[in-house]
Amino acid sequence: MKRFRCLLCAPLWLAVSPCKAAVQTWTDVQNRHIEAESLGRKGGVIYLRTADGRVHAVPVDRLSPADAERAMREPEQAATDTGVAVPVPLRPEQSAERIDRLLEAHLASRKLTPNPPMSDEQFVRRAYLDVVGRIPKLAEARAFLADKARDKRSALIDRLLASPGHHSHLFNFYANLLRLKTRAGEYVSGATYNRWVRDGVAANKPYDQIVREMLTASGSARSNPAAGYLLRDAGMPLDNLSITVQCFLGIDLSCAQCHDHPFADWTQKEFYHLAAFMGKTRTVPHSNIMRAEAQALGKPFVDRKKLVDSVFDNREYDGVMHAALHRFMQAAEHRVAEDPKLVLTLPHDYKYKDGKPGDAVEPRVIYGTAPDLARFESPREAFAHWLTADDNPRFAITLANRLWARAFGRGLLEPLQDLGDFSTADVPGLLEVLGEEMRRVRYDVRAFEAILYRTRAWQRQASTTSPAMGGGYDFPGPLLRRLSAAQIWDSILTLVLDDPDYYQAKRDYTEWEQIHDIDRHAINGKELRQRFEQLTDLQQRDGGAFGWLKEDLSLRRPDELLWFDKRIEAWRLQGEVLIRAADLQQPAPPQHLLSLLGQSDRELSNGDTTIGSVPIVLALANGSGSRVITRAGSRILDALEEFQADGPKVETLFLSILSRMPTAEERSIAYKAIRRDGKPGFENVVWSLLNTREFLFIQ
Repeated sequence: MKRFRCLLCAPLWLAVSPCKAAVQTWTDVQNRHIEAESLGRKGGVIYLRTADGRVHAVPVDRLSPADAERAMREPEQAATDTGVAVPVPLRPEQSAERIDRLLEAHLASRKLTPNPPMSDEQFVRRAYLDVVGRIPKLAEARAFLADKARDKRSALIDRLLASPGHHSHLFNFYANLLRLKTRAGEYVSGATYNRWVRDGVAANKPYDQIVREMLTASGSARSNPAAGYLLRDAGMPLDNLSITVQCFLGIDLSCAQCHDHPFADWTQKEFYHLAAFMGKTRTVPHSNIMRAEAQALGKPFVDRKKLVDSVFDNREYDGVMHAALHRFMQAAEHRVAEDPKLVLTLPHDYKYKDGKPGDAVEPRVIYGTAPDLARFESPREAFAHWLTADDNPRFAITLANRLWARAFGRGLLEPLQDLGDFSTADVPGLLEVLGEEMRRVRYDVRAFEAILYRTRAWQRQASTTSPAMGGGYDFPGPLLRRLSAAQIWDSILTLVLDDPDYYQAKRDYTEWEQIHDIDRHAINGKELRQRFEQLTDLQQRDGGAFGWLKEDLSLRRPDELLWFDKRIEAWRLQGEVLIRAADLQQPAPPQHLLSLLGQSDRELSNGDTTIGSVPIVLALANGSGSRVITRAGSRILDALEEFQADGPKVETLFLSILSRMPTAEERSIAYKAIRRDGKPGFENVVWSLLNTREFLFIQ
């Protein structure tokens, strides 16, 4: 019977006593088995000894439900009871040291000097931006800089990783990777799926579990939110597969979708073999699925056209309304379902000698160990387990490389969606080490981030010279990089509001979701028309699909730019809703500041950009966000009121915006502006600091 590394991912081989216990079969959550004897349990870890004498510390939650229950019935024993020394999991500092030693040895071999360590002022700003996605508040910066504890950096990292702000910032990473949209189509909602991703991030659900659930989910996104991943590309299974492999394995098969890849070994036939794992899965409404559902419910199947036509009985026929209702009903029918009659075949224009157009294609992986289809309920489930398995190293390494790029401004291997040969990475061996750490922490993204942010490498000053195009980077420190659109937006909120994290995803789009949640086999023409009219009314009330209640000017004073709208429980600024980027509509509308700053339209994975433009400069210099910072009631002005002298006021401005004290030269320039212009001088200092590269870049 095959032994599996995934269950034994933390290879802590321990000395054991020669006593024997009963050998049993243990199964993990990926349906793989091992013959081992139990040596007892310690908390949520059970110790299993295999025939070679090695002892494996196995987290109980990595076992199948039945075996997890069996493991928890094992008596909790001290180390002496089993003759086994209880392993101590690696601390983040130990893993960080392993990474640093490898990287510093590489730099030494290249005769390169690491960048100098960051100052505390640089650290606190980078920590908040990288971990929670915004600059620190004035009080947060002051508290950290005044802290004399030796471990204050590690303590801050851990505190930030456990905060709601981290959930918001990490959700932005998932949203960009998975191309999340609140409105996935004309009448297709993605809100429930987005909420499921957000909840998974907040609960620190393991990444591999999230991916498996997305790839194996069935049903509608309303009934099973994880199905939203496949429904995101409804009717385009080949495109979805291509994106899946790019996102999770770092392999670009998009060329092989249409022809043999011109620059790699992948063939069109191999692409179709891989796509065959999803070959019986439908993501668009189909009469076979609808009829089977109706039969299972004991209800008659009603054709969509007849249902829509019934709306217009004894009414004047409206062609536009008829077409809209048809699309609305079709959207409500979207679900992920298996169709036994569906067979994937080679395309009509297939031109290679190893097959001919119309040939059926059986499931086959493009590398590694093929899963045993007989063990799984469907080929799709087999594909999900193959993709996320620990003996598929690309899965862990691809995620680790993406998170490294997020922390350091560049991946160890680029481009992120097409990694190619791992041996060509900028720092030899480091990718493999990161993959091992990812598997060791069991795809706990938060735990992996805790390691990266503790490294000396991440805590070095940024390199201000970009690598040559096509050249490598040796990572003497992170690269200087512009803030993302979400980081700029969320940092402006930090300067305006007392608590930028006050909202925390209260908007759940329940009204919108209920309208779209149609029981296909119970609805009649009258209810369908009522639903559509409710949708029209809701769009008018909220100013568009999945919008917000329109601003009611009677609820605020004419001179009150910044005000709290109790109807939506959120702050507004001249109609704009002031909540974290993660809580806004995904993606933001085209005219929103987030779009101007580079948030993608979510058509491509990782489509956000940090390229500068004139509209960005104008928005930051003249936009309502920058203006409100210097209006009565803003957090900065409230902080300035604590002081009488100009010196502390200038220091407060610099600490609030740049998280550091001003230099002597900067003090002099600020004093001159204030003495010359009075209060407008303070406003000019604020605007100047907001438009510096130091504010817009992570130093």
